[in-house]
Amino acid sequence: LAQGTFPVTLNPGQTATVAVQFDPTVEGALAGQLTVTSNAATNSTAVVALSGTGLPVLTGISCTSPSMGGTATDLCTATISGPAPAAGFRVALSSNNAAVTVSPAGLVNANMTSVQFMASATPVSVAQTATLTASVGGVSETFAIQLNVPAPALSVSSSSVNFGSAGVNTPTTQSITLSSTGTTAVTISGATVSGAGFTLAQGTFPVTLNPGQTATVGVEFDPTVEGALTGQLTVTSNSATNSTAVVALGGTGLPVLTGISCSSPSVVGTATDLCTATISGPAPAAGLRVALSSNNAAVTVSPAGLVNANMTSVQFMAYATPLPTAQTVMLTASAGSVVETFALQLNATVPALGLSSAGVVFGNVPLNVTATRTVTLTSSGAASLTINSAAVSGTGFGMTTGTFPITLNPGQSTTLSVQFETSSLGAEAGQLTIASNSSTNPTAMIALSGTGSSPGSFTYNGSELENTLVPPNPTTPISSNLFGMSIHHTATPFPAFPVSTFRFWDAAAWSTLETASGVYDWTHMDQAISIGNANGVSDYIFTFGSVPLWASTNPSDQCIGGDGLGSCDPPDMAALTEFATTTVQRYCGRVKYYETWNEPNNAQYWDGTNAQLLAVAQQIYSIAKDPANCGCTNGVCRPNGGANPNQVLLPPISEINPTTLTWLDTYLGSTGAQYPYADVATFHGYDETNPENIATDVQSLNQVLANHGLASLQLWNTEASWGSTSAAVGEPEASWLMRYHVIQAVAGVSRFVWYAYDDCGWGTLWEGSWCTNPQNPVGQVTVPGQAYPVVQSWLSGATLPGCREYENGLWACELQRAGGYDAWMLWSSTGNSISVPIDAGSALTLYRDWQNNVNALPSELMVDQMPVLLENQDL
Repeated sequence: LAQGTFPVTLNPGQTATVAVQFDPTVEGALAGQLTVTSNAATNSTAVVALSGTGLPVLTGISCTSPSMGGTATDLCTATISGPAPAAGFRVALSSNNAAVTVSPAGLVNANMTSVQFMASATPVSVAQTATLTASVGGVSETFAIQLNVPAPALSVSSSSVNFGSAGVNTPTTQSITLSSTGTTAVTISGATVSGAGFTLAQGTFPVTLNPGQTATVGVEFDPTVEGALTGQLTVTSNSATNSTAVVALGGTGLPVLTGISCSSPSVVGTATDLCTATISGPAPAAGLRVALSSNNAAVTVSPAGLVNANMTSVQFMAYATPLPTAQTVMLTASAGSVVETFALQLNATVPALGLSSAGVVFGNVPLNVTATRTVTLTSSGAASLTINSAAVSGTGFGMTTGTFPITLNPGQSTTLSVQFETSSLGAEAGQLTIASNSSTNPTAMIALSGTGSSPGSFTYNGSELENTLVPPNPTTPISSNLFGMSIHHTATPFPAFPVSTFRFWDAAAWSTLETASGVYDWTHMDQAISIGNANGVSDYIFTFGSVPLWASTNPSDQCIGGDGLGSCDPPDMAALTEFATTTVQRYCGRVKYYETWNEPNNAQYWDGTNAQLLAVAQQIYSIAKDPANCGCTNGVCRPNGGANPNQVLLPPISEINPTTLTWLDTYLGSTGAQYPYADVATFHGYDETNPENIATDVQSLNQVLANHGLASLQLWNTEASWGSTSAAVGEPEASWLMRYHVIQAVAGVSRFVWYAYDDCGWGTLWEGSWCTNPQNPVGQVTVPGQAYPVVQSWLSGATLPGCREYENGLWACELQRAGGYDAWMLWSSTGNSISVPIDAGSALTLYRDWQNNVNALPSELMVDQMPVLLENQDL
């Protein structure tokens, strides 16, 4: 109620006024009533209905930016207290400064709570303020905008650019955007790039950009070296701020493909060729993938190969199929934009004859004694070979008759036995002629030579001569390398006799060196090498195997008899690569012989497939032979240090018998005619009975090796002894040890590692205090350990013209040295004593027993299992 005073009396005809005020406090429709009471005869309570609608009111005005400069616009907003009615809600707008203009009004649409409008500014010469006003009814709101003097500004799209990895000399480009973000045009005067490998590839300066305009700068990364590289892009302008903008540049130069090659430039028939793709430097941690292809379906390769971290090459196999005509196949390797090729010649499928030797040397053979040598003929072509005939010419030479023709399928071999026996002193020459359908040498000729020699100062007529053995090189002195040793404990006193070769197996294996991924303990291996070096050890063999549980692909496998759960199973290849690389790099120049695996024919040490073992062999060979892991120059060895000195050993079979030879033949055959992952042929030569058996065992082994192109490799026996210590300790073991060494020498074994000096049960030469069931005096050299340096002194440096085996078990091996020294090592292989008469006219005057005691030689000497050495002069 806004007007009216009561009570009031009105005479007839008089009037009074009542005023009602509407002032809503909420939005929306509102209703009320005016009630008037009087003494009127009728309508004494008069009611007037009241209604109205509450509208929203202006609550504020704001703009996106509180300041502007130059010619610019600003988005502004006027807000009301609630949703506008259906007809909208008009807001009056104004500016108090002519430099800023706005529309005169804005309409808040139905149900909306705000209206946006643009404030447009023109340049001002001095800074000033413009006030924007919005009003509705009696409500007004204001917003102050600062008007600045126009200024240029430059914005750069990024403060740093990382090019990632790029091959050396392989350019890549990235772009950076420059934006004019000021209130007036910005002038970019120049852009420069610094840092090795980085150059400016795009951009012309000076350039002027109006507000809102952009320009692009291109930077090229073309590394000329490997490794992490940094640089910077510097942009100069008249920007009011950041007039010198700097963009950090980074990238990594990767090695690039430098070549592709294969072991053989030509193949024939069904064949495999070991090929290598090389890169310019060590691969990064993630490796470097090389794409591989062949342009001829007759040769297939894997589609890609991975150069592992820190390696400089990857090996792969090229598999060829037979072709009726000769063709050239192009093998291609590519990485990034670099492509390398290798031309592989595929020869037509034809028969070919392979010979185990171009000549057969019988050496010195006693008069009227038949010496026998074997020649292996191999079908080395891709078609069947037919040998039509074989004939021997020359005085004293003969051949065990064979049946011809002989047909050999590719890869098959046959053996011919050639003999030499003469009754005349002096050298004889002959020839073995082989006729076949070979496409290259249909008439092959092998030179034969032999020398009839006097029977020496030792003669024995008490039994028929059953066999004569002549070593492959009878004039070459026996090397000290025949006397290597396995020693398990660094606490063991080092042997008093010289040791040429030390083999790590029980002494240090993968499972004991890397107890968890990347967690190493080199203590024992370092100590063993330090002790060995101090005692004259020159060569060390590290044997792979004994997979740690964490690196095994089958950690639940029992590996019964082996080194624990999962130790006999194929390793994770990434773990093997990391361990092998670390080991080879750490012991570069100290360990140069790496044995691929220990006794993989034996399930307790290898429970994988031949294909898996081949993959392991390939990886170990690649790592051990890579100069990036070990190289030497002038005796200084380190990774990337020069020529690689390492040699990789064939995985040795546990012993030589038909079963193990079959396994070896199958494994070697999985790579084709030539096994490519060994520099030295190895075996383990355990034989608990007759040590003389090693001679015929090695002959059988050599045949298998020849079948797979390994006949020319040195042959090492990296683990053997009489085996498990039995009740026959003492002299029987000493006899076995001495006889075994000389027979190995005559069989052509050039290096031997005894197993083991301080083992408690196998080949024990020194009995340790830790042995739970000692069979020898503890802390002392055993009887065979006493015999070891004796036979070592007899053999080292002497030449071995040959050995004779007599029907009654007597063995006689001749040893010669400079100055006319001539000696004969005698023993009884049966253990029975044999009476040996000594010719009164013989130059032999004394003999040494197995303890090296010197005695006068009687007219008749009783020879038993313990070897004796008959001499014509003192050593």
